[in-house]
Amino acid sequence: AMRRNVLILILLISVVGISAQRISIKKTYAINGQTKNTAYYPVLSQDGQQLLFTSENYVGLSHYDFGTATQTKVSEVVGAGYEPSFDNNNRTILYKQETRVDGRRYKSLMSYDQSLKRSKRLIAPKRRMTDVKAVQQQRGLKKSSTAIVRSEDLQVVVYRGTKRTVLEPVGKVAGYIWVSLSPNGKMILFVAAGKGAFVSDLNGRILASLGNLSAPVWYNDNIVLGAEEKDNGDFITASTIVAVSLNGKMKQRLTPAYLIAMNPTASADAGRIAYNTQNGMIYVMDVEVEDNAK
Repeated sequence: AMRRNVLILILLISVVGISAQRISIKKTYAINGQTKNTAYYPVLSQDGQQLLFTSENYVGLSHYDFGTATQTKVSEVVGAGYEPSFDNNNRTILYKQETRVDGRRYKSLMSYDQSLKRSKRLIAPKRRMTDVKAVQQQRGLKKSSTAIVRSEDLQVVVYRGTKRTVLEPVGKVAGYIWVSLSPNGKMILFVAAGKGAFVSDLNGRILASLGNLSAPVWYNDNIVLGAEEKDNGDFITASTIVAVSLNGKMKQRLTPAYLIAMNPTASADAGRIAYNTQNGMIYVMDVEVEDNAK
């Protein structure tokens, strides 16, 4: 009986081993080392060949091309660095411009054409500018077969075609933030204030609880990246980028303890993860997802 139990145990270990993945970091490098400027809030293109970044207060927007290792200034305007995105097969960059009239904030949507190196205004200044992804859908770039999810008035909002649904996956909380759709379009990642990061289906049914993560993003449909922060009540004293699997079997630290690392962005297509440090350096990691069983 003892021998049989040992066999079962070995079988179990090998089965668990196959399902557990880890991220292997091939190399890490800084990309704003050539400039004196600090850089924050990186955004990788889906194919991982381009990166956008901004200043600490979202003023201005810069572009980095991995293929040519060149930087371009996309815009100098206020608000340009707040959640910009790539469009039109990564040839166009969408960003917002913020203006103030009589003390009130207005936002217009701008489009930067990379081949022409020119910006034009897509949507005139509005008090409430819808998020860039919703605009892309309205412009027919994203067919309405896929849902659009976003945080609106600190709620999780799902658009399917013209239907708008408000979800409260973990009930009434102070706010739902960092809301994003999984690459396969079937799951929603979000942070519920005071409760942590979760993944739900499109109807708000909870599929995974990921603990306390700041600024979480999808790496792929199975792995989420986020920052695990410690603070002393006044400011952040430590922050590590971690990878967490939805099935709860993997949790892995990706950045060294001495760095205060935040705001991860990822491209599984390129096997690339980027983040900024508290003092405004952007680091890039070239990675591979490996099975532990190997």
